[in-house]
Amino acid sequence: MLEAVRAVDGVAGADGELTGSVALLGEGGGVVQGGMVGSRRLDPDALGPFVPVDGRLPTAAGEVAVDQRTADERRLGPGDEVVLATAAGRQEAVVVGVVRWGDQEASGDQGDVVVAAADAVDWLGAGREGFDAVLVAADDGVAPEVLADEVAAALADVRGVSVLSGDDYRAIEAGAAASLADLLGTGLQVFAYVALLVGAFIIANTFTITVAQRVREFALLRAIGATGRQVRSAVRTEALVLGLVASALGWLVGVGGYLLAVRAVPGLSSLAGGDAGLVVRPTSVLQVLVSGTVVTLVAALVPAFKASRVAPLEALREVAVDRSSAEVLRALAGGLLLAGGLLALLGTAVGVGPGLLALAGPVALLLGVVVGGPWLAGQAGRLVAAPIDADRHPVAALAVGNVRRNPRRTASTASALLIGVFLVVFVTSAGGAVRDWVVAQLSTTASADLTVVAVDGVLPPAVVDLVAATDGVDEVAAVEGGVATARIGDTVPVSAGDLPSLVRVKNLEATGGSFDDLGDDAIVVPDLFAQTAGVGVGDEVELTFPGGERRTVVVRALVAFSFSSLTPLVSDAVVLDVTGELVPDQLEVAVADGRITQVRRVLDDELAAWSTVEVTEGSEIGALIADLFNAVIQSVNGLLAVAVLIALFGIVNTLVLSITERTRELGLLRAIGTTRRQLRSAVRIEAVVVSGLGTVLGIATGLLCGFVLTIPVLADGEVEAGFSWPLREVGVILVLGLVLGVLASVLPARRVSRLQIMDALRDE
Repeated sequence: MLEAVRAVDGVAGADGELTGSVALLGEGGGVVQGGMVGSRRLDPDALGPFVPVDGRLPTAAGEVAVDQRTADERRLGPGDEVVLATAAGRQEAVVVGVVRWGDQEASGDQGDVVVAAADAVDWLGAGREGFDAVLVAADDGVAPEVLADEVAAALADVRGVSVLSGDDYRAIEAGAAASLADLLGTGLQVFAYVALLVGAFIIANTFTITVAQRVREFALLRAIGATGRQVRSAVRTEALVLGLVASALGWLVGVGGYLLAVRAVPGLSSLAGGDAGLVVRPTSVLQVLVSGTVVTLVAALVPAFKASRVAPLEALREVAVDRSSAEVLRALAGGLLLAGGLLALLGTAVGVGPGLLALAGPVALLLGVVVGGPWLAGQAGRLVAAPIDADRHPVAALAVGNVRRNPRRTASTASALLIGVFLVVFVTSAGGAVRDWVVAQLSTTASADLTVVAVDGVLPPAVVDLVAATDGVDEVAAVEGGVATARIGDTVPVSAGDLPSLVRVKNLEATGGSFDDLGDDAIVVPDLFAQTAGVGVGDEVELTFPGGERRTVVVRALVAFSFSSLTPLVSDAVVLDVTGELVPDQLEVAVADGRITQVRRVLDDELAAWSTVEVTEGSEIGALIADLFNAVIQSVNGLLAVAVLIALFGIVNTLVLSITERTRELGLLRAIGTTRRQLRSAVRIEAVVVSGLGTVLGIATGLLCGFVLTIPVLADGEVEAGFSWPLREVGVILVLGLVLGVLASVLPARRVSRLQIMDALRDE
């Protein structure tokens, strides 16, 4: 194909691209830097992305060039010798150059190795001739689109080949990258809006307190002729300005944080496009400004309405603490929402009603807790106050009294923390339960003790011989994947091997037919495929090989689902008849009892020199999926922690404003003998009670929703798994919630201890 392309008029140069996995080995033969991208050196150099910054690109066998980042970290330069793990095993090479990948130090986090064309087929393709792609440069004056048509015409007889101009190829790659970036960006924005939701409670609480502190000011405005509408507009205007300014500052801090992060973590630079720079779109700026401003305006609606209802006579009174309590109507509304949420969750658990109940239940439950929060805060205050002896513990009684004094404010402050904790506990409990269920289902499937697989390419004969000769290995069954396709419903790939050996090694279970008659024309089909396509034991299936040859085989057995048997298995005799050889890309290994871990450790060491060979245990798929679930859960919780952190600022903000509001009261307490230490203790206890309320309610609702919503999943499958109660994680969250309360009290406690008695008692 390459020669045909080079012969096309208008081609200035063309060469074959070939990449593979490479690793740097240490003196003891162990991997010191794995996952590196090995690339064939292209001729002419302009076809490739690698630019030498020291030395040159490799030209002769045994020469390599390494990326700039690896060279700096490993202190490598021209003339140094390195040992590589390649698809052909351990190879010694001489570094002749240090390169950059375009304008970046490397193509990815793991680094690059450029190998000479003479070594590429062996080191990157395990001796298999061929290229991943052919790159073409056009003569001066030849349009790429025209040349692409000419090349396509020259390759018209070659099946499965696509010819693209550089612009078209880059557009496709950019579109795929943009889609991934959009998906990631959308996911991150979801967490950003969760943080804004938490912030709305804090903003509303702040405006509620400041409005209560400015009652006399609003009353005087009303007395001199201001209407309620004007007062309401004034508060809304304050919210508008505050939201707009804070959103603009937040955008600037976000951009600054990104720029600092890129400098601090080099890996983020390649993820962000290297030196491409930060692209600021007006729509993204507008989204930030509008979102923050709208949330602030909405949060200030109720406080603005309260301000507009202040009567002129209030100007004649002392400024009073906002003593709004949980009205009966509010408590009833919260109770109804709670009841509705619990009924919806119950319906989800027993499978009654539409699937929308699964979403409506948690939403109604949370709304019920938030709306009925003042009543819950009052009850919690009574519960905490009940065992406290005011004569023996006056400071604790004072702190709890402050919590109970304004249950609405307490509930609003705790609600911000409640939402963050609820989401963290829900993700942890539901995700953990689904994870354990998936692993339990996988544990029932059949598999070999160990699997040796070629990640890219074929297994070298030396690897097959080494595995078979390893002490503790009882039997090895070689498998070649994708040898042909079969029409079983849809067109599915077929793998080949010694069927009797595969049945023994993989512990396959026949759900139809028998393994007693696995002749040279036999095929074994997963029962899931057979049921879908209506194929049964004794039916004939036609195989189509890559060269166009066709063979007919007979279904001799159906096997139960297994991750190690995702495709139909055909006898290797059929493949040998067509191609003359079986080229395995996977080995299924049976190991002596009790020696799986030991044999795997030996194989890991012995096969370290082959960069494309991996060893996995039969149960490893379950472990990998468990690790994936854990990574997702931890990532989500890490992002949700931002909401919890914002709730911490909310507690600090509320306590500081509360102290300002109660300055005279605190001055009187100091005047009658209360010490600074006692006041600090009262503030700390108050903060811990508020944070404890939010944490406990968040844990309770999160566990309830996680338990109920996973019941239908856990009851399905071959193995019924119980709900995995994350008691350790919940204990950690509870402790952290209380610790947050202590941390939130540091600044307010310091402020209250610095109050001077005379200043506190002085009139405004």
